[in-house]
Amino acid sequence: MAQLIFSKRSRKTFLSNINPLAKLFLMITFSSLVIENNAIVFLAGAASITLTMIIIRLPIISYMKKSKGLAFLLILIFLTEIFVSKNVIKAFYEALKFFFLIATSAILLDTTSANEIASSLGGMLSHVIGKSAWTFSSYVMLSISFISRIFTRSSDMMDARKSRLYSFFSHPISNITEYVSSLILYLFDDLRLYYLSLESRLYDDTAERIRKDYRASDYALIILSLIVIIWINVF
Repeated sequence: MAQLIFSKRSRKTFLSNINPLAKLFLMITFSSLVIENNAIVFLAGAASITLTMIIIRLPIISYMKKSKGLAFLLILIFLTEIFVSKNVIKAFYEALKFFFLIATSAILLDTTSANEIASSLGGMLSHVIGKSAWTFSSYVMLSISFISRIFTRSSDMMDARKSRLYSFFSHPISNITEYVSSLILYLFDDLRLYYLSLESRLYDDTAERIRKDYRASDYALIILSLIVIIWINVF
């Protein structure tokens, strides 16, 4: 999934022309809608996300099929909720929330690069905290970029265990603990190598970066998103 989501598809969509920061506010709005316990609000968010996926032709089902880690988490959430609440409908509802949150992230990452998000965020914050905003935006860019390594490492480890006929169900608790520990150690090693590679290229985290200009439609989308987010949290 990492190779799919974090590589750019050569497809122009209406989201491609939206400022990354406005797009980020829109995705936060979608997420706020689907995590609500109100059924009508949830359905509104689910319908909005589904419609967006259809318009941009996002292959979310293909992403889920090729990402064993996300599919495993989806099933785990469903089974855990059944065990806790003894309610199949509620378990399905919680699993759907997770699915739509993943879909929202996929929409954003499919149409926006980590650098675009970080640059727009840094440009906004630079009016408040000066050059420190560009340092913060660098951390955001590196964090988003490094997410791909989590998916890649997770998928590689699952494939390696599967090739050795390794089963989680023989000793589930100890096996999951071992899997998570190994994944964390691999990620720390990747992070160290990532840092050394940036340092060798004299990466400047305080440098101002080129960012996309705002249009009237971008400001309107940000204002509308803020209104919806405030309405959800207040009412």
